[in-house]
Amino acid sequence: MARITESEVLSAYRAILKRDPESREVIDYWTGSRFPLERLLEHLVNSAEFAMSFTPMPVTAVSDYRRHNNRFYTIPQDLRRTDSKLGRVLLQGSCLMEAWIPALRKHGIETPIDLVLFSSDMPDTLPHPFDAYSFHIAQIPLRGVLLEGSYAEWLRAPYADEQATDRLLNEAYEIIDFWIERILRWAREIPTFVVNYMTPQYNVNGRHFHRSDATSNLYLMEQINRHIERRVFEHPNLYLMDMNHLASIYGRRFIQDDSLWHYAHGGFIGDHDFTLDQDRIVRVPAPSAHYSHQVGEFICGLWFEAEAMYRSLRSIDSVKMVCVDLDDTLWRGVLAEADNPDYQSAVEGWPLGIAEALLSLRRRGVILALVSKNDLDRIKAIWPRVFQRRLLLEDFAILKVSWNNKVQSINEAMQEANLLPRNVIFVDDNPRERETVEEAIPDLRVVHASHYYWKRILMWSAETQGVTITAESARRTEMIKSQIQRETERKTLSREEFLARLNLKAAFGRIAGQSDPRFPRTLELLNKTNQFNTTGRRWSAQELDDICHSGLVLVGEVADRHAEYGLVVIGIASAQRIEQVVMSCRVVGLDVEIAMVSLLTEALLRDNAAAVAVSKHTDANLLSRDLFEKCGWSVDGDLWRTTRAVPLPAHVEVAYPGAIA
Repeated sequence: MARITESEVLSAYRAILKRDPESREVIDYWTGSRFPLERLLEHLVNSAEFAMSFTPMPVTAVSDYRRHNNRFYTIPQDLRRTDSKLGRVLLQGSCLMEAWIPALRKHGIETPIDLVLFSSDMPDTLPHPFDAYSFHIAQIPLRGVLLEGSYAEWLRAPYADEQATDRLLNEAYEIIDFWIERILRWAREIPTFVVNYMTPQYNVNGRHFHRSDATSNLYLMEQINRHIERRVFEHPNLYLMDMNHLASIYGRRFIQDDSLWHYAHGGFIGDHDFTLDQDRIVRVPAPSAHYSHQVGEFICGLWFEAEAMYRSLRSIDSVKMVCVDLDDTLWRGVLAEADNPDYQSAVEGWPLGIAEALLSLRRRGVILALVSKNDLDRIKAIWPRVFQRRLLLEDFAILKVSWNNKVQSINEAMQEANLLPRNVIFVDDNPRERETVEEAIPDLRVVHASHYYWKRILMWSAETQGVTITAESARRTEMIKSQIQRETERKTLSREEFLARLNLKAAFGRIAGQSDPRFPRTLELLNKTNQFNTTGRRWSAQELDDICHSGLVLVGEVADRHAEYGLVVIGIASAQRIEQVVMSCRVVGLDVEIAMVSLLTEALLRDNAAAVAVSKHTDANLLSRDLFEKCGWSVDGDLWRTTRAVPLPAHVEVAYPGAIA
């Protein structure tokens, strides 16, 4: 039977789907197979993409399909504005990692990559300085953890022998611990993503045995993965890269080699050993002719997952507020004007998915704003019948439901939340509304994709995710509501009267290091704050841990008679100068930042004749540029300097100032 030619593949794709194949790998798959041409044609004609071409819909639907059903399926790109600007990337592993570089180059990814193979120990030096690397991806070879001889002994043990499992697991744990300690040599300087293992495709005991059985290979590998998770989360700058989860999304049968090889090999399916089978009596094609595989696409998916982790880590294009419409956006139709509305049908399917996504974002600390042209009283009346308890109107921090134009409503919402447009996204079904908002507020991101993609965009995008979820994240909705109430009160009083009535309290304390329970929130605030940030610097967990030990990291938790705002101000000082002051917009205008500078100045003047501070302009930090001037400091070249103490604001009740000594 004649093989399919490259020309036939290109012609079929162009004739049926009106485009070229997604990648070279797709062409190679069809030309390398022994399928007849009819199989290729059947595959294309039966595809969802071909079916969509017969459905009356905007051309953008096909574009959406292509963008959301390729290697970016798990990492939607719709909210991405800024390039990641990756430097070099360090890969560390075994033959599994050796497949990465050619696969990435084949798919057009040209980021400089250095590969270091695991051996009996790690090299003392890297090919380039630490600061040349954006991140480090490390996978401890499964073959070195699940030793083939030990694994065979485990299989040889009687079915009910759970002690055999314990022995094998303890051996694996010791090996993992050994390598984690060595990975930390580099992880202290480079953000490191530790890759877990793909669990087996099949239970060695058979299909009638459950996966949680202690004698199952599925249980065995899940326990090993859990041990990796535990060890990773013990250390700053180590993060888990869940390859096992991604494999389940892509489809294990297209990726893993345990349908052929010994499971402990832990590799990707391919033709690695085909050259060893050339002298067989009956020659057969390579494994790729027997098994469909998509290893190259999966490696690209892993790469973009790592880049997404890096973007979340660095808060690149981070989303802090979602403005969402109601009609045909959060529910079907125009319910407020319907005569006999079917409330259940109005939210069945994708609308409940959007509700779930919004609640997930709320948990992460993203502010929810309802922006709709509707009658607010009518919406309040029907809301309980529409969503019942599945989404509450109280879940939204800001309600802009009126007949005002949406540009005005969104601007008001941003002002109330004290956010820049670049940290806000707008979701609306109406293209005219989207275009109007986009034209009026160009820095704000507008979601143009089909409603069938909204849930994934909101939940899965790197830009809507952080590294931690803190207590402040969970309280952000209530804090915004209290802030709005506070600012309403401010408008009716003089500044002096307002501050005097506020009953403002600030409790300051020193962060000792990563073990401090306030460390995650400190790192979050440092890396997400733009407007009140004296330098704009971002910190890795390891860098922050280091300065906690070598310098002073002072944090302030603030409350007034309206709310407890949590940890909202940070000051970082080295031995001689203030390196950075960062403050949440929740407490701007209350002089909390002056209290912070007062305490930092006091600490520096104990051991120095003068206190010095760094201040750098960024495109977003207008709010913090006059901080040291307000505190009475003098400009000294590129720095600020003072030899005098800074008085504490009289209206701020400061607690625990001695904690910084």
